Amino acid sequence: MSIYKHLDNLIYSYFNQDYDLIGETIDVIIRDYQSTNSQEEIDELKKDINRFLAEKNVEQTFSDRYGFDVDPKLWSHTASTFLSEIVNLL
Repeated sequence: MSIYKHLDNLIYSYFNQDYDLIGETIDVIIRDYQSTNSQEEIDELKKDINRFLAEKNVEQTFSDRYGFDVDPKLWSHTASTFLSEIVNLL
């Protein structure tokens, strides 16, 4: 079982290679996520992201884990700023 279950769900389901079917911007994608998930799931996602941001090498860890599904550079972000923006939008 993944220690980042909710973050994995967000990345693999909403920010995957077909993200544009949901929306073109991070805020549109996050609004869609919020409309289909409970407040408890949203709170758990925030916890996952905060734990992830505490990793020693966030950029490399993010690339290793999610690099085939999402590239934060598409939105002019690093992995850290991408994840921080998501938390702020939630």
